[in-house]
Amino acid sequence: NRTGLSAHLAVRDGREVVYIARVAAFTTVASSVQIGTRFPVHATLMGRMLILDCRDEELRQLFPEKTLPKVTKQTPKTLAELKKLLAADRDLGYGVSQSFFERGVSAIGAPVRDSNGNVVAAINVTAVDTHIDLSTMHGEIKDAVLDAARDIGRWLASAPATKPARL
Repeated sequence: NRTGLSAHLAVRDGREVVYIARVAAFTTVASSVQIGTRFPVHATLMGRMLILDCRDEELRQLFPEKTLPKVTKQTPKTLAELKKLLAADRDLGYGVSQSFFERGVSAIGAPVRDSNGNVVAAINVTAVDTHIDLSTMHGEIKDAVLDAARDIGRWLASAPATKPARL
């Protein structure tokens, strides 16, 4: 609500990001990603947020091949390239993407953590590149995304314990 942009919540299912919630933008330009959409983890900002805390061994098990599948020009080609992106995201505590997965679309994402600090989901907001500048992305929009990720984590921590559903 603070940004007026399309927002999404996703979880990881193996090597895929699965979108489980969506709020469309208030403007005529909105994300077309629907609930249930799946994308490769290594090729998306949401995926990077979901594997942000994976140790090297976990990443090697998840991506054992020498070359990662190409989705766009910006897709990391190797595990080393992916790890470099993850390190930069970790340093920030969030991630920013400008035309990384889809030309003309920018995204800001953050991990959602449970009460133990584990990444259990990811959120993002998306915008058309021509409608947003880098300083706004790293400023007020980043703040709104990080606040929302913390709020969702707190809600999860206060929810009654239930057996998790299998995807």
